[in-house]
Amino acid sequence: MQKRLFGAITVPDEVEKAISYEADALSAELPTELGARFIAQHKLHFTIIFLDSQEEEGIPHMIEAIEEAVSDMEPFEVNIVRADYAPEGDQKRMIWAYGEISPGMEDLKGRIEKSFEKHGIWFPRSKVKFVPHITLARFEPTDAAALPEIAGKLDMKFKVSSVELVESEWPEGSEYHELASVDFGLKDR
Repeated sequence: MQKRLFGAITVPDEVEKAISYEADALSAELPTELGARFIAQHKLHFTIIFLDSQEEEGIPHMIEAIEEAVSDMEPFEVNIVRADYAPEGDQKRMIWAYGEISPGMEDLKGRIEKSFEKHGIWFPRSKVKFVPHITLARFEPTDAAALPEIAGKLDMKFKVSSVELVESEWPEGSEYHELASVDFGLKDR
């Protein structure tokens, strides 16, 4: 059986609450005809690697590859810096909370990709530059010029010490199920 999977950094409860507060404020600024659908607080995350559809029996092998990738990693800090429309270009269809690209986040992504390659685990290669973000809302594609300005400065930080393997169930509306959480620095324990 195939499962749609991704590797993610989940957001701690206190940061989820702060982001949800900001999302509520953004929601009040948007025209109702936009039909923006805001993401539930418990679903907020940074996607590190999108794995697409994978066979269920391969999941233990993926978890092992992730464990190997982060076995000697040190925790690092994530800084969420602003909210704005996405993606880049004239047509917008989401609102993101943008994170700074940190050496820790790039290292985590690179380690997981290398470990998957080493273990022969297929995943789609992204052709776009990695932009750390948390999806706050989705809406039908809209011309950027027709949208009200929302760019807001955010200043939220949290420490990352694990990465999660998550299943995304479609088409029911992106229900997420954490399949595994792998702590950094397992080699030292």
